[in-house]
Formats: sequence, C-alpha cells, structure tokens
Amino acid sequence: MQKHLLCLCAFFIIFPCAALHAEEPEEDDIIIKTIRAHLQAREAEEQRQFDNWKDESVIINNTINEELQRIIRRHLNGIPAWFHVEDYDLPATYTKEVEATIRYFSGAGRGFFNKWLKRSIEFRPIIEPILEKNGVPKDLFFLSMIESGLSMKAYSHVGAAGPWQFMPNTGRHYKLRVDNDVDERMDLIKSTEAAAKYLKNLYKMFGDWNLAMASYNAGEGRVAGAIKRCGTNDYWELIASDKCLPVETMNYVPKVLAAAIIYKNADKYGFEIPKPIYVEPLKFVIMPHDLTFSQIAAQTGVPLTEVVRYNYALRQLKTPNTGTFKFYVKSSLAPKIERAQQKLVKLSAQNKVKAQALIAAKNAPKVHTVKSGDTLWAIAVKYGCKTAEIIKLNGIKNNSIRVGMKLKLPSSAKVSGGKAVAVADNKTGAKAKNTPAPAAPKATVASAKAANKATKTATPAKKTAAPAKKAVASRNNRKTKSGKNITMVKVQAGDSLWKVANKYGMTVSELVSMNKNIDTKKALKAGTLLAVVDDN
Repeated sequence: MQKHLLCLCAFFIIFPCAALHAEEPEEDDIIIKTIRAHLQAREAEEQRQFDNWKDESVIINNTINEELQRIIRRHLNGIPAWFHVEDYDLPATYTKEVEATIRYFSGAGRGFFNKWLKRSIEFRPIIEPILEKNGVPKDLFFLSMIESGLSMKAYSHVGAAGPWQFMPNTGRHYKLRVDNDVDERMDLIKSTEAAAKYLKNLYKMFGDWNLAMASYNAGEGRVAGAIKRCGTNDYWELIASDKCLPVETMNYVPKVLAAAIIYKNADKYGFEIPKPIYVEPLKFVIMPHDLTFSQIAAQTGVPLTEVVRYNYALRQLKTPNTGTFKFYVKSSLAPKIERAQQKLVKLSAQNKVKAQALIAAKNAPKVHTVKSGDTLWAIAVKYGCKTAEIIKLNGIKNNSIRVGMKLKLPSSAKVSGGKAVAVADNKTGAKAKNTPAPAAPKATVASAKAANKATKTATPAKKTAAPAKKAVASRNNRKTKSGKNITMVKVQAGDSLWKVANKYGMTVSELVSMNKNIDTKKALKAGTLLAVVDDN
C-alpha cells in the first residue's frame, strides 16, 4: 500500500502542470479527475484509500507536495483551481454565497450582467483611476456596478440616485450639490470622488473592506451594532446567522465579489467582454447660466447626445439660472464649445431678459373691466379663480359690482382667455362666441346665487341699470312672469347648474328655486330631471 502511495505522489510531482493549469470550471477539478483516471485500473482497496484522502486531516498528515495539498483542499471546499486571490485588490474569496450569486448572474440574471458589461467599457476607464488616486481598491468599481448597473440616471424608490446611489443627505455630507437645479449624485466624476472618500472612511472605521462594503449598503451604525450584538467582526461569520445583518446586506458583498470574478474570468462563464475602446479623457468647460442643452448643441455644433452624455447632474436639462457651471465634454469637443463662448454668453443674456419678462408678467397685477351682464361668478370662472378671492381682493361690499369697474384678479388667475365662459358683451348683451361654458365648480355654486342676485341689484344709477335689464332680456328672449311653460329636462354628462340655466335663459338662483331637491354643494348627476322654463 505504501508503495502505491509513493508512486502516486511521484506522479503528481512529475506532472504538476496538469494540476495547476486547469482551464474550465468543471464540477470536478482536473487534479481529482486525473487521480480517478489513474486509479480506475487499481484494486478496490486502493480506491477506498483515495476516498480516505478526502478527509482534510489525512491529506495534511501525509507528505504530499504542499501545492497539491492546497489544490485538493480548495477542490474539497468547492473553489475552482483557476481562482487566485492575487488577481483582485479586494479580499476576494470563493464562498458558497459567492458561488450562488455567480450562478445567478450567469443564469437567470445573464441579461442584466451583459448590459452592465457593455456599459463598463466606457465607464471603467473613468472610474478606476479616480478610485486609485484616492487610495482605495480599484475593484470597488464593481460596487458601483451592483449599486446602479453603471447607470448615470439610476434612481431608487427610497431616493438614492446616480451611479453610486447616494442618499441626498449623504451626498451633501460629501460635498455633492443636491437641489432642484443640480444633482451631483448623477455626476460621474464628482460622485465617484465622493464614493471613494466615503468608502475610505468606512475602511478606517472597520479595518476591513468586506465590512466597509456592507456598511456602504446598510449604514455604518447598523453594521457596528451587528458586530457588537453578534460578537464577531468577520463579515462571513456575520452572514452565517440570519439575525445579524439585513438580508440585502448578507447578499451584498457576495454580489460585488461575484461581479468581479465573472468580469475577470468572463470566458469561463460564457460571457464576452466587448473589446476595449479608446475612452477620451473628459474636459470641463465653463458654461454660462440659463442655457438649455438644445441651445448649447445648436450654438456649438456638438451633438445633443454628447452634450447630455456626462451632464445628467443638470436636472432641468439646462444650466442653472445663475452663475456659471462646469460642463463635461470629451476633450476633442471642448474647442467647439470654447470657440462659441461669445455666442453662448450673448444667448444666455437674452434668455435672462426673457425669463425676467415672464416673471414680471406673471407677477403683474391682473385686471378685469366689468362689462354689462358680467357677474362675479362668471368672471371667476373665466379666469379660473374663486369668487371669494375677487371679493376679498377688491373689498367688494354686498357682492355689488358695476359696469366699468376695474377688478383686481388674484395671481392665480389665467388671463389667456382660452377657457373663458360666455359673458354678455358690454353693449349688445350678445353671448361671447369663444367656448362653451365649463361645469361650475362645486365650491362656487353658493357664490353663484349671491353673484346673480348681486347682478340684479347692482343699480348705482338708473341709466346704468337699463342696459343690464336689456342684456338679460336679450339673453332670455322669452317671458318669465306670465304664460311661462315649465318643462322637465334630463341632465347630460358634463352639465352644471350654470350650463343648464344659461341654456334656458335662466339664472342659477331661478333654476335652484324651481328645483328644491338640488344639492348645490354637489355636482349634478347625469340623468337627473330638472324643471326649467321653456316657452317653445
């Protein structure tokens, strides 16, 4: 038996290359395959002895070549022979959790991972030098891959954003601007600088990159609490129990390591990393304020896609309203923008004047001159505001208005006229032709009664009262005090009290008085029967 053992050891000493240079991640290591092939011709007793070698203590106690011992041990722990920690600058290891994640990325998650691989060709040459400059492992690039899939526009449901998925407060803590105009969490260079500083601080806190990455995911407070509660500062021991860290954090470091392992051994998992391309260094140019991306492209001749490409931090797709902004472009395109600086500055000034004019117009007081036949309610509907706002703003007493009166309108009033309701012309009393009347707002039905009553009683002089009566008569064009016919009509979808009353030459108060069952606080329901005056 000892003779057979010595022969077998000699076999491995003579042919170590067969063991040390396996190329494919098969279920069985090539070393074990060779052993099995060699022993197939041996007697059953020798086969049983080989099976005993699987006990790690037996292997260690034998005088087998140390390199062979290491390889066999790695195989027994499920570690591929081609995996070498020296290939990584993170503390890479091949655990069952990492293996399970590799199986997912190379199986059900293959589509996602392929997309990330394609993006990595452009972004890895930009990100890794920044990480290296800040003294952190370059393989933390794969943390960004797991965080966002290397998408500059990534935005999570909890508010994290950008390629490194910073929360707003954390981003601000690391000097990233986050406001309505600019969100530097989506700035590839600035967010990578911030992430490198954050991860470096986490490493100083825990003294371990696995714990630093876990803290990046869960927060340093939660990881510190888990260490204290579970009595270990070894990440793999922490995730061995489901009571120490959140499930997401238990899977987080294995994801980062799995991404790194697949990336560096893509062919072994059936992936093809696109051929490296020359990635131009970025250059920032000073861009004037208040310019849209489209204007920049048109003035400089730089394609719009390149204007947008590295400037997702500008949330409104334009430079901020004040000051200047550092704008990223490929170095070959920077001269085009620099040559167009004078045009850009001029356009910026023009945009500023236009913006100020719009603000002034928006803030300018809006005025309506009362015409014959106007009511407070009709004026309020025309300008999309509330009757009560007009009354309060103008200090109107008893809901009384008169022809020629200048009424101030609230700032919320719409003055385009596109949705104005039909109101009587100032002389003829004819209805305006622009648009049909919209449904009356629920909150202004009560105001409508008072407004219509106010229109009837607003007679500061006999000469001004006469045209108002004439306008009403013109609108009604029928008798209302004698010989009137009462007809029942069915409410149609979209009808309102005002619309029905106007159709039959009535006021809202008259319509309500004839239909006591109407709840003026609620919208009319289609199909409701209403009594109206109809002389046809």
